[in-house]
Amino acid sequence: MRSSAASSRGRERPDALDSAVPQGFEPGVPEAAVTWECGVLAWAGRVDLHRPLPQFFANLFSNPAYQPVDLTPEQIYRADEARPNRDPFDALICATARHLELALLTRDDDIRQSGLVRVVW
Repeated sequence: MRSSAASSRGRERPDALDSAVPQGFEPGVPEAAVTWECGVLAWAGRVDLHRPLPQFFANLFSNPAYQPVDLTPEQIYRADEARPNRDPFDALICATARHLELALLTRDDDIRQSGLVRVVW
């Protein structure tokens, strides 16, 4: 499920995420909680995806470096055991990153300070 650093090859313009990924970094793979949280944040006006949620993720998943991962019971159990804050989405996202041994791209201070996962950006 992991791949080499994100690339903008084959797309009209590089996404902002690509420029934030350090050379040689193995990007994470979004799971169901990430997809849902992106939709919630877009609906609340906290992020602008510049297109509808399904189109945003279709574009993201067209890049082989970013492929979806199913949420598993093991990830849910891990989320219940260790939470960076009171946000259930953050708990699931961190648990999945820990389960897959991946770093997160986030500016969330709670996640960064929790020490639960390796954080980039």
